[in-house]
Amino acid sequence: GMVGLAMVVLFVVRPLVSASGPLAPTPPSHSVYADALDAIAFLDTSVDGSSRSTVGTGVVVSENGRILTAYNAVYDPTTQRPYNRNSPVKVGLNTGGGGQPPNVWYLARVVRADRQRDLAILQIFARENGSPLPNSFRLRPAPLKEGLSMRVDEPIAVISYMGGNMEAQQASQMQTLGIGEGQVLGFTPDVALQAERGWIQSDIGLSIRNIGGLGLDQQGNVVGLYTGSNLAGGSGLLRPIEYAQPLLAGS
Repeated sequence: GMVGLAMVVLFVVRPLVSASGPLAPTPPSHSVYADALDAIAFLDTSVDGSSRSTVGTGVVVSENGRILTAYNAVYDPTTQRPYNRNSPVKVGLNTGGGGQPPNVWYLARVVRADRQRDLAILQIFARENGSPLPNSFRLRPAPLKEGLSMRVDEPIAVISYMGGNMEAQQASQMQTLGIGEGQVLGFTPDVALQAERGWIQSDIGLSIRNIGGLGLDQQGNVVGLYTGSNLAGGSGLLRPIEYAQPLLAGS
């Protein structure tokens, strides 16, 4: 039941980092994150011409296998080219939920990307071995909610795999989720997008290892994504989920 799920999350999901600044309001029970955990994806992209991989986090946004992630999880921010132009991204999901490591694997490709918004969409198209998806293939998308509706001092959490750029053999071992909890400090402009509220500012310390991490409100809805972009100008900034709508259209 929910008590069992909460216990699994408490002991399997380890903290990302401690929140800084004033103490946040009492956070919700970890059980409220259950739906998001069911939809969280482990992304492993091998880097062309090297023995390295980039590990990131994504979230299922449609039943047919669309995955939302950070642009920098699948594109090199320096060259603006995909890390892997010849082979698909390996996607791991857990059918049992509860924050456990992935137990099913698929292949996906980037179908939409927006460098300015720092977001990308993947589409699962095959099983890990390249065989076709079964007719019964359906995924459970995460619940989404407008991030711009968040209030200052409202509790917020970020859940992600502990990824980044690493040797390929290390990538297969980085299948542990981390969680950081804190509060909303406000909103930060994005000059490039001419948006007064371009980022949700939190007090959760994040780094490139948390690329693609899900920002969750106290009801467990996905309200934003950690993109790791240098344009963000701060470690605790999350891209509001509204900015993904142009990419999600038609998903």
